[in-house]
Amino acid sequence: MAVLSGRVNGVGEAYFGYLLREAREHNWRRKRKLRAFTSAADWQGHQQAVRENFRQSLGQFPEKTPLNPQLVGLLERDGYVIEKLLIESQPGFPVTVNLYRPPEISEPLPAVLNPLGHWADGKGELVVQARGIGLARNGYVALVYDPIGQGERSQVWDTATNSNPMVSSTEQHAAACLPCWLIGQTVINHMVWDGVRMLDYLEMRTDVDSSRIGCTGASGGGTYTMFLTAFDDRIKAAAPVCSTSTYERMHSKGQIGDPCQDPAGSYPHDLDMADLLMCRAPLPMQIMSTVYDFFPLIGARDVYADVLDCYTALGVPERANMVEPVAHHDYNQPMRESMYAWFNRWLGDRPGAVEEAPFTPEAPETLWCTPAGQVILTEQNETVVSLNEKRVQALTPAVPKLAKRKDAERYRQEIRQAARRVLAYDAGPAASGLQAVGTRTVGGVHVEEVYFETEVDLPVPGLVYHPPGDGPHPAVIFADDGGKDREAHANGIAAELARQGSLVFAVDLRGWGETRWDAEVKYTRSDVSLLGTDSRLAYLGYFLGEWPLTQRVADVIRCVDQIAAREDVRSHGMAVLGRGGGGLVALHAAVLDERIQRVAVLDTLASYRHITRAGEYSVPASSFLPGILLHYDLPSLVGALAPRAVAVVNPLDAMGEAVTREDCKDTFAPSKRLYKQLDAHKALKILPRATRSETLAALAAWSQST
Repeated sequence: MAVLSGRVNGVGEAYFGYLLREAREHNWRRKRKLRAFTSAADWQGHQQAVRENFRQSLGQFPEKTPLNPQLVGLLERDGYVIEKLLIESQPGFPVTVNLYRPPEISEPLPAVLNPLGHWADGKGELVVQARGIGLARNGYVALVYDPIGQGERSQVWDTATNSNPMVSSTEQHAAACLPCWLIGQTVINHMVWDGVRMLDYLEMRTDVDSSRIGCTGASGGGTYTMFLTAFDDRIKAAAPVCSTSTYERMHSKGQIGDPCQDPAGSYPHDLDMADLLMCRAPLPMQIMSTVYDFFPLIGARDVYADVLDCYTALGVPERANMVEPVAHHDYNQPMRESMYAWFNRWLGDRPGAVEEAPFTPEAPETLWCTPAGQVILTEQNETVVSLNEKRVQALTPAVPKLAKRKDAERYRQEIRQAARRVLAYDAGPAASGLQAVGTRTVGGVHVEEVYFETEVDLPVPGLVYHPPGDGPHPAVIFADDGGKDREAHANGIAAELARQGSLVFAVDLRGWGETRWDAEVKYTRSDVSLLGTDSRLAYLGYFLGEWPLTQRVADVIRCVDQIAAREDVRSHGMAVLGRGGGGLVALHAAVLDERIQRVAVLDTLASYRHITRAGEYSVPASSFLPGILLHYDLPSLVGALAPRAVAVVNPLDAMGEAVTREDCKDTFAPSKRLYKQLDAHKALKILPRATRSETLAALAAWSQST
């Protein structure tokens, strides 16, 4: 039932194109800002602002607690020793560590922290072992540790098959991150904290000179080299590898990383890679980017140019360096030798070339710090899910008892105000008016094919289902995250509501239906999965500080503008029906726009707390609002719409399953209390586990309510 096919070009790229234009605009503003700097003081002020913005983007960190280091094994090899360690970065949250050192140490040595890229075997990977060995043989203490979701630190486990159901570490990072967003934090918070606590451990060791600590990693490990160096002053020299580019260069190629590498609000807060790298100047910084990496080399050169400008303005250009090995995405021997020489120059005071000696790698299981190769198999150990749930319990406000009407009125207003803040809504009118481009008949109902541009070159297509008679008719905006075509049949919801007397505008909000991003993503089977196209666009939106749910709320409100202006529509008492993620959009749109007097949500998440409690979920990334649980949950949002007519049909749990009637009763108790205290209990209908016929009947009754 395509509306735009043959009429509008590039529909499948439209949402991505909009976000990319926003990214380029931010990039241009940033460049103009940097080019206006005329003194060292200008650069130093920028450095300080970047560090403050970066720390704020990570959210609140836990208190430092005892590390409880355990030496669980020792491997003595030719010219080096490997200590196998368990170190608790948070209580009950052990980090699996291999520490490489020389066999004999007569005085404190420089040390190098080694965060890792997205290798499944973590610290057991060949290139990771190689640099640990090479550093130890060159007189360093090298600490290598498994990141969350890799090596021995899987965050999910299938006890039935005794295997990891989510092999991709990028998926694990995304899965761990989204629930953290609900309280204004990210998985970056946990992963940076791991690195900070590893630095704490290095400081504890008598064989480490804590005034000479470096940091290096490749790929995702290069990203964390950048993050940790920006965050922690104890790092005195750095060498990020195969990780550096301007964000705009990467995003232009459709390279949108998982959220363990993307601080929310990076663009508006000047947190591009160059800013994070330069914010520790005059710290010695060597960028290593290979000629044939999938990260664009020109992007790395752009970064280096900005970094060098900063270092030159501060009078230390020799402390910024860029190396361009002829290789692919790697950390091979020549690259490691360049790293050894860089650290020797700045940490070891031994300038000159270094040649890596041959070595014999260990089997990954030889390097295990746990008996079965997974910390999650120890029952008392925490996961990001369990740690985040504890934070949720500590940070989320309780719903008040609402014993009196004035309490309910005050709470309703508080939730509405909080929703506006969480959404950060600031949208103007649509870029164009509604255009009719065709007609059809669906189940005996006359249907217009229409579209408008919600943003320039970002079309929103829809089908207008006409009820019998001349009108004016009550109007329903119908937003389905599966696209308008899911119900575009004779017995579909839109046609049925039209036959009941409502004019129905079934619409594809940006990125849904006809306008979903049509890029190929090799990591996933579904566009709404953790690494699918919808989620990747969501991550780019978060990167821009623009929540996709808020953007779709803007689309719905603009739909109301378009439909309310029609002569065949009653402009008062507009209704919005949302299905799936569209239900979340509908609820929030109604909070912002008083013209929406009736709201129905179908097959929609009942509560974000279902996600944080369960840990497993199928809710797409685009349905998450950062920090929402610090202010309210969905049942309170439903209640805050009192006394408007609201129907909640077939609410779902975190995995997309219909909630039980008992769970539904408990979950929506705050909603019912609000409606009751405001003398509007008849206006709220909650129908769990509804059949198709029950759903149609409930929506028909809702559409005719006043």
